[in-house]
Amino acid sequence: QEDKLLRLAQAYGEAIQIFRAKVSKPVVFRLLVTRYPTDNASDELRQQVATRTTLNEENIVFVKTNATKFNRAQARNLIHAHADEGDQSVLAMVDVDMSVGSRFLFTSLMEVNADRMYFPIVFSNYRPSTVLLVEKFLGPQSKYSEHRGMWRGFGYGMYAISGRRARTF
Repeated sequence: QEDKLLRLAQAYGEAIQIFRAKVSKPVVFRLLVTRYPTDNASDELRQQVATRTTLNEENIVFVKTNATKFNRAQARNLIHAHADEGDQSVLAMVDVDMSVGSRFLFTSLMEVNADRMYFPIVFSNYRPSTVLLVEKFLGPQSKYSEHRGMWRGFGYGMYAISGRRARTF
């Protein structure tokens, strides 16, 4: 899970840099993380995440779960409880193995308000070992081929909601 978290942190950091380069007003980003089966986050892991996201360590919060088994509903409730309640605050929920880009950040901030949530349409890659097997027989596939992945009308586990609404949702 740490590798997945670090990959997400890297993508998030790149998206934040692109976002900040295009937006003139300062925007504060926080990364809220739940970890199963353990709550422990070493100082080294926190530093690695901070470096990859370009965030200060105080804006990276490992939320305590007190659970040994993953529970999506519990994780979401815990993250929602730690959302910032500011008027301009937006909470974006992203699964650790989803890819995040600056477009998702822009759209989340533009579309979300107290009365409206955002559910992205995402491209889903199939399991890499399956893709490799297909390519073994059919040759290299384009990034968007029927053997590599598909567009889904929903991002399972991905959405954006106002911070204030998240606390009461």
